[in-house]
Amino acid sequence: MKKNTLILILVGLVILCAGITIGISINIKNSSVNKNDNQINNSMDNTNKVQGTNDDKKTIENSSNESNVVSGASEDFNQAPNVLDESVNQITEPKVEPKVEPKTESTITYSSNDTKVIETLEEAYNNIKNSEVTEKFKVNAKATFINIVDFLFYDGTIKGVTFKELTDTGKAKVLELANKIDEAIEAKVPNYKDNIASGASKAYKACSELIKKGSSNLNSFLQSKLSEENYNSIINSKDDLVYYTKNAVSFLKDTGSKLFSSAKEKLSDWYNKYKNN
Repeated sequence: MKKNTLILILVGLVILCAGITIGISINIKNSSVNKNDNQINNSMDNTNKVQGTNDDKKTIENSSNESNVVSGASEDFNQAPNVLDESVNQITEPKVEPKVEPKTESTITYSSNDTKVIETLEEAYNNIKNSEVTEKFKVNAKATFINIVDFLFYDGTIKGVTFKELTDTGKAKVLELANKIDEAIEAKVPNYKDNIASGASKAYKACSELIKKGSSNLNSFLQSKLSEENYNSIINSKDDLVYYTKNAVSFLKDTGSKLFSSAKEKLSDWYNKYKNN
């Protein structure tokens, strides 16, 4: 009985010792595992902290870089030329060309000879415009144009002044008025030149064309002359033309004519000298 009890006690002690040993071993393992886990966790925490620090650093660096880019762009923008302002200035401030004031009647200066002839022609023009068309008007109108041709082409005079004695400004104005008188007569008596003289109608039409061109271009008139045929046809019609000077009251006052006061032979000599000048 005692022997069995002793065996049981021994077995119990062995089991107890084994249990204690196993427990200690398990605790050691658990402690080691926990220690390793703590080390792993600490390592991971440190890694995360470092990564976070690096991320924060990168974020700060990126933010700083972006700030520098924005700041640099702002400085570049401020330093860059303002193209818009220049464009606006170009639009709002166009180049202004100097203004040339055109000449008007009030700014043109005429000589005393110019004024005499111009006033006489203006009076004739107004009388023609305001007159009724009668047989007397037709005769007087033809005489007026004959005297104008005599003044411009045959060295006749108006108020004692020849065409050559006028200034260029006066000549231009006289040609303008002469053309207006011709047109005013033509408007009231169409084709009136056909009946001026039997052999001179063609020559007077040629005179009319030269006067019309000269009214807008003085140089054109001064450089152009009636053909010899037209000059001579008017001289040869002198006797017919004298009729108008004796029987008609021209709208032009104080006119004198070398054509009507000279014989044909003297006129021919005069024309030959005129042609060679």
